[in-house]
Amino acid sequence: MRKIHFSYKHLTSIYCVLLLAVFGMRIPQLYQLYVLHDEFGYWANAAHFAGYDWSGIAGMSPYYSYGYSFLLVPFLLLFHNSVWMYRAAVLLNVILYVGSFLVAFSCARHLFRDKDPRVLATVCFFITLYCNNLLQTNMTWSEALLYFVFWLMFYTLILYCEKQSMPSLICFALETLYIYMVHQRALGVAAAAVLTLLITFVVDKGISVKRLILLFGVAGAVFAAAVLLKEDVIGRLWNWEDAAIAGQNDFSGQWQKLAAVFRLDGFVNLICHVGGKLFYLAVASCSVIFWGVLQGIRKIKEKTYQPVFLFLFLSLAATVGIVSIYVAGGTRVDCVVYGRYLEFVVGPLLMMGCIHLLGWKVKAAEYLVYLAGVLAAGALSYKAFEGKSTFTYIMSAGGCLFYDNETDSFRLLACVIFAVAAGAVVFAAARFKKAPLWAAGTVLIVGYWWGSANEALTREVLPGQRYLKNVSCIAEMIEAVGEEVPIYYVKNENVPEYFNWRIENLQFLIPKRRIQWIDRASVESLEGEYYLVQYRADNLDMSRYCVVNQAHNLVVMVPDGSALQDKCISYDTDRPYVFNDTMMYSGTQSGDHRFDSDHKEGFLVFCQDLVLTPGRYRVDIELSVSEVEGDILGTADVSGDYGRYILFSENVSAENVSEGGVLHISFEFDCEETVTGAEFRFYTMGNARIQLTHMQYSMQRNAVPT
Repeated sequence: MRKIHFSYKHLTSIYCVLLLAVFGMRIPQLYQLYVLHDEFGYWANAAHFAGYDWSGIAGMSPYYSYGYSFLLVPFLLLFHNSVWMYRAAVLLNVILYVGSFLVAFSCARHLFRDKDPRVLATVCFFITLYCNNLLQTNMTWSEALLYFVFWLMFYTLILYCEKQSMPSLICFALETLYIYMVHQRALGVAAAAVLTLLITFVVDKGISVKRLILLFGVAGAVFAAAVLLKEDVIGRLWNWEDAAIAGQNDFSGQWQKLAAVFRLDGFVNLICHVGGKLFYLAVASCSVIFWGVLQGIRKIKEKTYQPVFLFLFLSLAATVGIVSIYVAGGTRVDCVVYGRYLEFVVGPLLMMGCIHLLGWKVKAAEYLVYLAGVLAAGALSYKAFEGKSTFTYIMSAGGCLFYDNETDSFRLLACVIFAVAAGAVVFAAARFKKAPLWAAGTVLIVGYWWGSANEALTREVLPGQRYLKNVSCIAEMIEAVGEEVPIYYVKNENVPEYFNWRIENLQFLIPKRRIQWIDRASVESLEGEYYLVQYRADNLDMSRYCVVNQAHNLVVMVPDGSALQDKCISYDTDRPYVFNDTMMYSGTQSGDHRFDSDHKEGFLVFCQDLVLTPGRYRVDIELSVSEVEGDILGTADVSGDYGRYILFSENVSAENVSEGGVLHISFEFDCEETVTGAEFRFYTMGNARIQLTHMQYSMQRNAVPT
């Protein structure tokens, strides 16, 4: 029998399929924009390029760069369903990470020609599973693209160093400009690229003056076009009422932070934050980045690739500095160990770190240098933790396992111990070259990366996505009713500002419709038929309105008595609103089921924060009942003002339970006046095991109180 040769091409194909599966596995659980304003900012630019008008509410958000937005335009034009549009954009992220793996493999084959390509492919597959990559693929912002473009820049510079071809140099310049267009925080990378080229020109004359003029001529023309496009986008889309918002993500808003560095306290704070970022990289990479730095120093001695590693180290230093300045005044814990803004440059260091560990017998002195660096960086970051509160998992995936949500604190000591121990395991594997040690090191790193990403996803992203899913019912109603009437949004000044951002979720779901923000004084002058949306329903003359839909605490109103009201109520009657677990709460949770009484007296379920305007409503509840020990199972009711008074109540008898143990409760009630903080509830007496299986309500077209 002929022996089948398993080539690196076969292995690379298998790795691509595995990466597609791993990075795409969460797509069915994603529905909508989660990170506001960030994701909205990129989609708003894309909507502008696609010919849609989101300028009515874009002014609530800071400016976001548009390089990534170009890639989102086709999704806006091709998809009518916004959920599938969002998932398609996530799939693009998956493809970008797979592309990054392939580019990384190409880089490795050029830099390490003496290594087995199958080993290099395995290393590149391994580093692509870095925790931040596993997390960021699930959100439609620029992180995947930044990671991919930086790898492209790294590869293009390798090609230039080998052949000194002008096309490679021009591609490198264009990639530099594009990564800056994707996000302005890539300014450090752009500066590193320019400085690398200038140093190369001065040191070895590898770039002639004529080439330099051509290079900067092309780059200057593209940069000028990029600036003009930016000004056009800002002028047409980002109409800010608040000047502070205008400069939040632009250079105009950063000068004060930069000026603080030149004060003694500001400089000390900056150093502490730099320590925090370096400490984070050591922890998140399980020491691999440190070994990558050693390999980079080794490679920089090779004359051929000096510009490549000079660019890499300058990019890392500039990015760490820029991020440290940007977040130095932040009040969150993760601002100290902030990873998101700098992790797009770590790929090459991870690759070189793994190859260094596999190929060289590392020295004990090198581990001691790592140990000293980790302890010093951890000590510097300690001071920066003072006064910080809360933690945003998606900003620091590699450190989120050390955040104690119960005490709202970061377990710095445990983090330091982990960094030291992980570094020791990796060092031992590379030092003694024993299979069990390699297995332990691999399991440790992959397990840590997977666990960190999963922690951020399960703590923040996926629960948020389940909650945001409800907003689609508003969009579906607006689309189904089909009236091309204005949609207005008024801010609620009685809630934290970030709650008002939720209107961006609705705008995303109806991309072809314009939502216009108006101030509260202008509400009184509105005439005709229109939708009015507000987070909750405070400080409005509700006698003028009928609430026709609500989700995610966005309350949708139409003028009372209008033809639009009749159409919306008819829609609601035929399509009841079904509550999911993110809209319901329980006081009797037991076992694995959140809404399970298990013979415990109390509220099996109550649905909070509803606004009911005058009309008739129908409520349907379905329960699974077993182990009955009495006649009256409990009480179904409707309350107002968060349970302070009762609008409707009826006892529920055990005799209504079917033979299969199913109990259907249906009732209608009249609401005489506007009720805020309304709740639909079921109170169990504790004499049966009861589980909630379904709950819905609708406004009825056939009766409106007079």
